Amino acid sequence: MRVYTCWMIGGLLIGGAAPANSQDSTPLPATRPLRFQSWTPLAPPAGLPGPSTVQTVALERQRARNALIGGAIGAVAGLAACTVISNLVNDDGTGFSTCTRNGYLLFGGVGFALGVVVGFSV
Repeated sequence: MRVYTCWMIGGLLIGGAAPANSQDSTPLPATRPLRFQSWTPLAPPAGLPGPSTVQTVALERQRARNALIGGAIGAVAGLAACTVISNLVNDDGTGFSTCTRNGYLLFGGVGFALGVVVGFSV
């Protein structure tokens, strides 16, 4: 076992003794100084939308997505709030109480509406 360990260590030392690439690198020749040119984008053709139109469409899509996500989160929060309030009102402690269907619809709808408003405004 020791012989194999010695051969492995010796092979690693001999094989790993080559210089690294970063030690032989040569600097790039500086033939002329750098010159920066100013650049401005060309105006789009008449039939294509400009950058401001594309940004407006992207912003509207992002707002609609945020509103939908906010509405979903608000609806879930409304259902959870209805269940929590229903459990707090049930003082006898006999079990888990839930809202009625109308209560769930009311709390879920109000939570969805508030979530859409918050999501759209962000």
